[in-house]
Amino acid sequence: FSFSLSCRDYPTLKLLVMEFCGAGSITDLVKNTKGNQLKEDWIAYISREILRFYFCFQGLAHLHAHHVIHRDIKGQNVLLTENAEVKLVDFGVSAQLDRTVGRRNTFIGTPYWMAPEVIACDENPDATYDYRSDLWSCGITAIEMAEGAPPLCDMHPMRALFLIPRNPPPRLKSKKWSKKFFSFIESCLVKNYTQRPPTDQLLKHPFIRDQPNERQVRIQLKDHIDRTKKKRGEKGKAVCHIWQ
Repeated sequence: FSFSLSCRDYPTLKLLVMEFCGAGSITDLVKNTKGNQLKEDWIAYISREILRFYFCFQGLAHLHAHHVIHRDIKGQNVLLTENAEVKLVDFGVSAQLDRTVGRRNTFIGTPYWMAPEVIACDENPDATYDYRSDLWSCGITAIEMAEGAPPLCDMHPMRALFLIPRNPPPRLKSKKWSKKFFSFIESCLVKNYTQRPPTDQLLKHPFIRDQPNERQVRIQLKDHIDRTKKKRGEKGKAVCHIWQ
């Protein structure tokens, strides 16, 4: 569960309280998976959970409905509980949109996941963006889950910031993925953010909508999480034995 608390001494202060996510981040999950890439149905499940409203202060659909941009969607900020529930965290750089204009013009985020329109704010003071910058980052995170790292990750961050607005939108490298997955990436990574599909439309995309049995996916993820924890425990015992 997650919920917000008001502090009695500071009534305007809101604290976001979340349960412990013992399985770590999506980045950890990718690193602990053979080939550093997740199964496609796992990616679809996690992407849907990032997007959809499924509990208080959880999911981009809920944030965007309340005019809030997360601004730092990436694998490290998407956590898993030991029951394979997906939690969106790190709201430290999130922003409240002006309800009349609905756009921001501040340069914030993590370079490799950053949308072109956000980067443009550093070069052009008149440039703006809205909540759809999160959807670009969601698409990059899906590529991260499929390929083990975001596009341009082998480059210096400043070089990546230069190239993202100038290069064509990233695409999946391998042809093994389904047409639905390719289409989902293309929908998230539309360079002109005013033409990028909104959150509720992405939730209806076939890649997200036509998922296999969610229960089965969560069972597979939980089994993978349990096996990873067991391996870590065995390695820890081996290290202790060596030092003894």
